[in-house]
This record gives sequence, C-alpha cells and structure tokens, in this order.
Amino acid sequence: MNIIIPKGEYEEARDYCDRVQQKCLEYEDVRLAPSIALGIAMKTNIEQSIEDILSDAEYEMYIDKITLKKQPGYRERLTKGQPKN
Repeated sequence: MNIIIPKGEYEEARDYCDRVQQKCLEYEDVRLAPSIALGIAMKTNIEQSIEDILSDAEYEMYIDKITLKKQPGYRERLTKGQPKN
C-alpha cells in the first residue's frame, strides 16, 4: 500500500510512520503481532517520475524491514501466539 501526502514535508511523513510503527508495537494479542515495514521517499524535482519515487520508497521499506528484524525481541514477539510443537 502506498500513502501519498501531497505537498507533505519529510518530518510529517516520518511522524506518520513512527506513529504507525508504535501502534504495531503496542498492539497486544495472544495470536497476532503486527509487523510492518515503512519507507519514505520525497519528490523533490518536477522531472522525477512517480514510479521512481515509489521504487525509492520500496527500497526504504526493505531497509526498514532489515532493521526491524535485527532488533532484540523481534522474533519472539512474532512467534508468541503460535502453537508450540
């Protein structure tokens, strides 16, 4: 999913992403642990295509996911509601 903020500023987008990530971390459920990767890309030049901007945002999402996976407790949080074998 893409969210486009017309005439948005970087800090506005960063704040939005931080709030979404925080809500995922705060969500408490025995079976579900939301995990989301987020990326921000800004169009700074009229000649930039939206496809290029979305590609840049997708790359930032990939970097975010790698960073999240390296955080302490990430795997445990995702598996806490899964049945034990």
